[in-house]
Amino acid sequence: MGWSVDDSNTVTYEDKDAFTAGNAGEKLILTAVFLRYPHSSPVSGGTFDFTLKAGEKITLKDLPAGTAYQIWEETPGGWKLLEQRNASGTIQPTVTAEAEFVNKFQPEIATATIVGTKTLDGRAAGEGAFRFQLLEGTEVLQTVSNLAGGFVRFADLEYRTAGEHVYTVREVQNGSSSIEYDTHTETVRVSVTMDEDGQLTAQVTYDSDGVNFINTTRPGTLEITKQGVGVTEANQDTEFEFKVRFSNENGVPLPDGEGYSWYVRGREGASNPTPARSNPTPAGDERTAVRSGDLSSTVQWTFYSDGELVIEPKEGLQEGTFEGVSEYNSSQWPWYSFRKDITKVTVKRTCKLIGSAYYMFGMGSTYSEQAGYSIGQTSLTEVDLSGLDTSQVTNMSDMFYYCDKLTTLDMTGLDTGNVTNFSYIFGFCRGLTSINVSTMDTGSATNMDGMFAGCASLTALDVSNFDTSSATSMWSMFRDLTSLTALDLSHFDTHNVQGMGQMFRRSSGLTSLNLSGWDVSKVT
Repeated sequence: MGWSVDDSNTVTYEDKDAFTAGNAGEKLILTAVFLRYPHSSPVSGGTFDFTLKAGEKITLKDLPAGTAYQIWEETPGGWKLLEQRNASGTIQPTVTAEAEFVNKFQPEIATATIVGTKTLDGRAAGEGAFRFQLLEGTEVLQTVSNLAGGFVRFADLEYRTAGEHVYTVREVQNGSSSIEYDTHTETVRVSVTMDEDGQLTAQVTYDSDGVNFINTTRPGTLEITKQGVGVTEANQDTEFEFKVRFSNENGVPLPDGEGYSWYVRGREGASNPTPARSNPTPAGDERTAVRSGDLSSTVQWTFYSDGELVIEPKEGLQEGTFEGVSEYNSSQWPWYSFRKDITKVTVKRTCKLIGSAYYMFGMGSTYSEQAGYSIGQTSLTEVDLSGLDTSQVTNMSDMFYYCDKLTTLDMTGLDTGNVTNFSYIFGFCRGLTSINVSTMDTGSATNMDGMFAGCASLTALDVSNFDTSSATSMWSMFRDLTSLTALDLSHFDTHNVQGMGQMFRRSSGLTSLNLSGWDVSKVT
């Protein structure tokens, strides 16, 4: 029950609320008003249901800071979801997160939303860390990245006729050797029916556990070696005591009683250890080569102690050729295991790369509680690709993925005329303030998903030279460009594009966006 200060009951106060009583000596009449008491609903699996009518809102109070949320609407028949704002996110201290959904009555259309979750090591996966595909039969309809809180959400599906639809959801493996991927697929069914008034309704049916993908990080190994100088038969059996302390990622020591197994390799009869040797240093370079190897019979790579990775033709050659990785197998790059230590990449003279540059310098990511988003596990700050010949490269997806310490990137001089897949090539390079793509040939590109997604520090982006006539997918292409204020895409040829979901999602700084002349007749 509440109280009203006039007969209209338009202004009400809850019991024990304070309010202005009026002027001294003025008579005040309080009228009892029965207020709608807050609803409650049982929570199952972290989910509960509620209903709203147009113009209504609900308020959920006292949610713990850091709580991730995802809201999706099961759109009733005859209505189309036009807009949704802040449908997922994370609760911040003392801040009210405001979600809003806007619908339009269109009885000839039914819509369905397919959602799911993603966890890594029992925790919600960091935003954008993993990608998922929605298929009908063998056709890939959508490719999306997970949202904050590990939520997965595909763009709404629209139907104009009754029928039964069976979809498959699968995770796209990024090729990380450190991740044990969930390789199963989920089946989702959508039944579209029409009532006697011609109104369509779509009903989504999931398996018993819904769309849920669980990845784990593969365990690592710690090796401890004891060396001795001046070892003799008299002192060679001296034992040195060591202590090892283990803690979790938050610095908390692992629980008491946790047991660890190990084995000791003997000295193999050697009374003195053989000194470790560095890899040979290429002629003319006085730095210490920490690691090195061959990419082919004509191209070599060397990683130096100062953090620079150098790719160059072998001694005596001015040019060389090497093959890229097999599709989506980034661990084939020989520097993959220590990529987090690379501070600079230089390609010298002429090194022709054939095939796939997938994840060539891409990085893993980890969720930062302090930042509130995933950050790259990278030290890379400088790239010189002046010696790289990419004229026979067809795949550049994820080439600089999560290289978020790069501030400038110059793609001029790279021949990209045969590249068909640019998806997430610069994805989540959050530190980039300047990028030159003015000479990139995109005429063969069919997949432009997430090309600039997450480049949150870019204040200017010139793509006026882009040829998009072959493009079929632009999902998330310009999402999360929070510092960009203007973007002119009026020259984009979009007549073949079928997917544009989340194309400008959270690019909240855009005040000028020119899409004039776009043909979206094939967009679904």
